[in-house]
Amino acid sequence: MTLTITQNEINTLWDKGYRPFEIYLCNDEPEIYGGKWHAAGTIGGWDIKHIFATREQIKNYPNFDCIINIDSVAYCTEVFHGKEDNTNCLTKNQTKAMEVLVKSGMSNTGAKCINDMMDDPMPVVQASDLVEAGWSQKQAEGTFGSLIASGHILHDEGGNAANDLYVLEGEEEEFDNLRQFFVEEVQS
Repeated sequence: MTLTITQNEINTLWDKGYRPFEIYLCNDEPEIYGGKWHAAGTIGGWDIKHIFATREQIKNYPNFDCIINIDSVAYCTEVFHGKEDNTNCLTKNQTKAMEVLVKSGMSNTGAKCINDMMDDPMPVVQASDLVEAGWSQKQAEGTFGSLIASGHILHDEGGNAANDLYVLEGEEEEFDNLRQFFVEEVQS
């Protein structure tokens, strides 16, 4: 399928910085690859797309991995205008951090699976969970802060310093948004 826009529309978008990109996408759902479960968004080069977008916005394309090259408009199947507040598109670092934080949140609540966390819908996490998993303190704070900004972690101030908590966002959607970060090890 090719674009259904006129040459005049292509020229107008070109003048605004749009270019034809060939990109790799990451897996869009958990997959078994190499004998292990991998969370959504963690296996690069999973698929290829031809997208007409700006260099800034192409990075917000769902499951974006990397740009392969500048392509021809004739091969593009979609014009992507991007979203300024795309919170579903995480970097590989953020995705790995969410895997670690979901595992930590489960450990903190005694959960063995995501459904168990629904019984205690306050899975508390901290930036130090990332430090324990190998991030430097500065990297952990930056990554944790970016996940707060994207809405994946909520800052529950609770009215006093003793209740100043950070919790994984999931209660409203019955934790469906956290399932993509739950990585179960394959038993051989």
